[in-house]
Amino acid sequence: MKSKTREDFGELLTVPGDGEHQAKYGKEVTVTKMGNVTLVHLDQPSQEELEERIDQVLEEVINDELNDFDDDDCPACRFARDTFYDIVFNEEGYSVIACKPPLWA
Repeated sequence: MKSKTREDFGELLTVPGDGEHQAKYGKEVTVTKMGNVTLVHLDQPSQEELEERIDQVLEEVINDELNDFDDDDCPACRFARDTFYDIVFNEEGYSVIACKPPLWA
């Protein structure tokens, strides 16, 4: 499967979390949506930190872990590809949480 770039996701905006994200992660949460992946920021990252996180998720999650699920004959691969993920960041790093259906659907 072809590696994705920032351009594949259009304009990436970091905005306050919606009601469900706030209920799950706290009222101060902000989010950046990238297709079926949402970066959830529990801290207040600088613009530079946001850019680094986007690059990190592209490299480590979207183009590495999720890119492995490109076999259409594999039901588990299709499920993993169609699942929505929250990548939850704090000062110490990130955790991947699978959410199906998506929180914002």
